[in-house]
Amino acid sequence: LRVSKLAGASEDIITTLCEDLPLMPGLESLVAELKPNDWKLVLASGGFTPFVGHLKDLLKLDAAYANELVIEDGKLTGEVTGEVVDAQYKADVIDKSSAAWQIAIGQRMAIGDGANDIPMVNAADFGVAFHAKPKLLAAADASIQKLDLRCLVFYLQG
Repeated sequence: LRVSKLAGASEDIITTLCEDLPLMPGLESLVAELKPNDWKLVLASGGFTPFVGHLKDLLKLDAAYANELVIEDGKLTGEVTGEVVDAQYKADVIDKSSAAWQIAIGQRMAIGDGANDIPMVNAADFGVAFHAKPKLLAAADASIQKLDLRCLVFYLQG
């Protein structure tokens, strides 16, 4: 229903929005710390491929998954195509990614903020709730409620 509200919008709004896309505080620092230490970083989002792809390129992530908007003749149709990135899809990304890069059981981490991230956090070996809703807080192994993502490195040093 929400996607249908985009019907008729110019695809040019995607570029404009990507240019102004805010990043979570501490995200760039966290990525800068993890990448040189051979972490595989994957984004699974219920958002849309243009924005998630932009983040993948900007942050040099290893993979990214999102919903694909249908664009025809330079206009958004208000539809998506392909598999919908829902809670189960996000959880499946944990197994898919660990298989692709031979990441051992015990070494898989997921970070989320909403109830739709519960299956993903449960599929990981270490699930972190970031500024999260109460249901995810109850399901996660750890949480970050007041600080930014830079503090996650301290969890990983334990």
